[in-house]
Amino acid sequence: MVPHLFSSSNCMEVDSSPGTILSSIYLYCSFVCKKMPESALDFLSPLVALSFGAISSLSFSSGDSSLSNLLQQFTELKSELSDLMKKRESSATARRKLHNSHEISEELLQELHSIEAPDDFRQIPIIPSPKELLSSEETFLRPNLTRGSYRNALHYLDTQFRLLREDFLRPLKNGVQNFMTFKSDYLSGKKRLPIGEIRIYPDVQIVNAELIRDECVYKVQLPEETYKRIKWDKSKRLLTGSLLAFTQASPDFFRETYFAIVASRKVEDLSKGLLSLTWEGRQPTWDKDEKYLMVECEVYFESYM
Repeated sequence: MVPHLFSSSNCMEVDSSPGTILSSIYLYCSFVCKKMPESALDFLSPLVALSFGAISSLSFSSGDSSLSNLLQQFTELKSELSDLMKKRESSATARRKLHNSHEISEELLQELHSIEAPDDFRQIPIIPSPKELLSSEETFLRPNLTRGSYRNALHYLDTQFRLLREDFLRPLKNGVQNFMTFKSDYLSGKKRLPIGEIRIYPDVQIVNAELIRDECVYKVQLPEETYKRIKWDKSKRLLTGSLLAFTQASPDFFRETYFAIVASRKVEDLSKGLLSLTWEGRQPTWDKDEKYLMVECEVYFESYM
């Protein structure tokens, strides 16, 4: 006779004591603080404060030494979050000064470079997230030092990486946010997009995929009214290495966004409306009937890679 899979003898007992639960919460919060400090400030502070109150009460009433140790850990975590908040506020103050200054003084330059970065630049992906495209939050940036020296190699690399990333990302963000404000006018042709930010291609479809040199290359089809009016042999549109963003053609543009890179630029293909690309990160479900709004960043992306 086969024993019942869910009999009490086969069930793993879980320690659900308050101390164990709070210890697990501490481990989770500590991990998030180290890996995602900016996100930690936004959603962990209330949890840490609540857990600190609970562990303080338990420690006082029970006298358990292990709880005292946990209380000390939560105290240090609260202090760490407080330091992160101070850094954020200091950074925001410095950015406001920079934004309002017509000329950067030596004093302001030193102040900006004395601020510790809110996150590790090595953990920042080059390709932006959909949330980042629509965000109005100021990016942490420090001007390039033309006088004096950087503290160390990491300080130099942090400054250069953020400036270069912002250099190609800012026109894309501005263009997308501008499009979202006047999307009906842009899609109907009543209004033209500003030069130097983005180009839009409505009703683009994924039509094919093939393996080329161990890489999956997708082909997308542009609508006839788009590709027929462009002289592809003279145009600088859709160069190899250009960054593209795809979003489903619906009122909720950019709620879901997928990024791609132009894999190759063949004039004979483009004259038929066919474009080869590779996806960066998440990719959409391949559905030949699905239509997308394709956005091309006018800043040449490959030069930043």
